Amino acid sequence: MESNAQEFVEKVAIVFEAMGIPRSAGRIVGWLLIADGPQTVEDLTLGLGLGRGSVSASARLLETAGMIQRVRVTRDRRLFYRISRDAWLNALQRSLASIRGLRDLAREGLRVVDGQSPAAHARLASMDLIYTTLLDEMSRVSEEVSISASDVYV
Repeated sequence: MESNAQEFVEKVAIVFEAMGIPRSAGRIVGWLLIADGPQTVEDLTLGLGLGRGSVSASARLLETAGMIQRVRVTRDRRLFYRISRDAWLNALQRSLASIRGLRDLAREGLRVVDGQSPAAHARLASMDLIYTTLLDEMSRVSEEVSISASDVYV
């Protein structure tokens, strides 16, 4: 793998790791983003210098998350992976679910402290405002991109 490609793969891995996803899974995503076509487990192990078990475990995690998918290549019995058509929409939906959960917690907290602590009310109201705004804007963006995303996948 050339130097620029390797740097990109590692940058993707670092970003994914910061989100709590194993670095090896991030490396697979980085590799598949720049690969010319679907990749076999062997392609991933050799290209990334990962063990077969690590690739298999990370691939299962990424499949479950909707980031990658298994595909078949005509006249080839091997299993191939590629980035899922809806990988980024799936990631956005997971983010929306987390944000919705935090917004709901803020609202529950507001009910708990209703009429009691002004300081606690202010903290929870701030939390509610931030997560409600994020949820509204990200939901709007999600709807906009889901309409056009089907046209861009190769």
